[in-house]
Amino acid sequence: MSRKIAVSLIMLLCLQFSSGQTAQTEISDNLANTWQNQVNETRMLQIVKFMSSDEFGGRRTGTDGDRLSQSLLDTALDNFGLKKLTNRTDYRQIVPSFADGESANILGSLRSSNLYDSINETIILSANADHIGMISPTQIYNGANDNASGVSVTLEVAMILSEVSKIYPFKKNIIFAFWAAEERGRLGSQHFLKTGLLSEQNLSLELVINLDQVGYDRGDGILKVSGGLDVPELYASGLTAAANEIGISRPNLYSTGRNSDHQTFLDNNTPAYTLIWESNGPNYHTVNDTWEKIDPNLLGITAELILELLINQYDLVDTTIFLSAAIETSNSSSSSAGRIVSRLGVTITLSLMVYRMFFLRHRREQ
Repeated sequence: MSRKIAVSLIMLLCLQFSSGQTAQTEISDNLANTWQNQVNETRMLQIVKFMSSDEFGGRRTGTDGDRLSQSLLDTALDNFGLKKLTNRTDYRQIVPSFADGESANILGSLRSSNLYDSINETIILSANADHIGMISPTQIYNGANDNASGVSVTLEVAMILSEVSKIYPFKKNIIFAFWAAEERGRLGSQHFLKTGLLSEQNLSLELVINLDQVGYDRGDGILKVSGGLDVPELYASGLTAAANEIGISRPNLYSTGRNSDHQTFLDNNTPAYTLIWESNGPNYHTVNDTWEKIDPNLLGITAELILELLINQYDLVDTTIFLSAAIETSNSSSSSAGRIVSRLGVTITLSLMVYRMFFLRHRREQ
């Protein structure tokens, strides 16, 4: 991808985030029924396109492309105003000891309101950000569906819920996690549990919703739930109700499959499942897993389902209480979402320029 194309892509991202009314204003005007209206398929597709470009080199764990994706995600969570989970100045949780160098989970959270007693109850929404990388100098496994698609939906939901949190109090905590080294055997999510980060902050993990390969479907139109047969009835019925609410087929709780990061948490006796439209499809782990194969409609449906699940089914948000402080904020002439993503766009552009200047020079010297 040339610099000209990259800059054009960033301009489109900024335009999509800043056009029209602010997210806060629309949510305020329509109260509890508008979060699905904030979902932007074009925005998610552009993030998939960017993260699966050759500039990222397939995001193999510990490589320059892996670190570049971490910088992108770290900047996004910062601009969304999420709370850090570690004592670091950024959102990284270092995952050490890789042949190519260390990697990192990227972790941010929105916390429950002090109006509620059960402030330790926590839901994780996650996606792995790594992929296989470069098989040869001319063969890059870009990993658009696996798993830039899951990353884009998780970012979209994080952005929207960060705005919702300014309008309604949260009854629980939610952590947005971008796991490292899933392709190396779920090492990032395993490291997260081993470090005891949740217990250190007195957070009780209730459920993990993981997203993996949510941008491609061979045509059956049925959302699969890997590990679904292990899901307690409370969460399984919520999946069905959410699907009915947004008008899609009942999700197929198709297996006790443990082939993604949800396995880490199931092994720790925590309810967890992975949503996936196409498991191991024809482009899986090949050079053909490119952004052109992605169906933006599937990204939108997945984001809407997650928002319906969290807000209306899993009791994350209290939509009966309207935070009066948000009225003044929502009437501001400046677009909060626009400012967030304008800064994000600038940072992406700068990161890409640094990548090209440093790493391409490094290649020439080899």
